[in-house]
Parts: sequence; C-alpha cells; structure tokens
Amino acid sequence: KAGGDKSYHFLDKNGRTFLIQPLVYEAMPYKGRSTTVFAWIGLPLEEDKREQKIPAMVLLHGSGGTAFKEWVELWVKRGYAAISIAVEGQTDEPLAPTKENPTLSYASTSQPGPRRQGVYGDWREAIEDQWMF
Repeated sequence: KAGGDKSYHFLDKNGRTFLIQPLVYEAMPYKGRSTTVFAWIGLPLEEDKREQKIPAMVLLHGSGGTAFKEWVELWVKRGYAAISIAVEGQTDEPLAPTKENPTLSYASTSQPGPRRQGVYGDWREAIEDQWMF
C-alpha cells in the first residue's frame, strides 16, 4: 500500500514532535478524466508554533522518481512544513524491474495522469489539455 499503513508521529532528540503522513488527493482533470496524486506531507507539532506561520518546502517530482518520505522528514526536523509530491500519479511503492522495464519504477495511484516517456508530448495542445499546466 502506498505510504505504508498510516501516518506517524515522532520525537527528535530535543523532544520536538512531528507528524508525517501519506496523502492521495484529487488533481486536475486530464483530457476529461479525474486524476489523483500521491504525496508525503509533514508538520512540526511544537506547542509554541501552533498559532504561528511556519516556513514550508515543496518538492515536485516526476522524472522517474516519486514522493520521498525521507526528504519530508529532513525538512520537518528543521522546523518547516514540507510536502513531497509525485506529479505523474506514481506512489512510493517500488515495482520490481522486469525485462520490459529494467529501471526502477513505482506503482500508480488509482487514477494517475500520463506517464512521461522522455518529455511530455502534449506541449502543442491547448493549455488545459497539457498534463503539467
């Protein structure tokens, strides 16, 4: 299952509490059909910051990668809200390499957008029909 079974809280060596959880959310429609995107999101849960604005970091990933939990954890430990998003509809669940696809790839969400082969080939289409608009 993408993202493991559930979210988790953890304490760092200074006693600060953090929340990290997997997230699948509805993305923009692509060519008239719904799409979903997988991400990891993390927040520091320190009492003194609950009513304050905190800085945030965003990682958008496609290009054969995915949403990286470890990246989110790194930034959350530094006091940032962080989200790592896999924009091509892939999850963080690796698929075993096959003869047809010997490189590392990931399972898809239930409603993924298109997978890129090289570059996206829809750049000549109307902007609303382009996957990455």
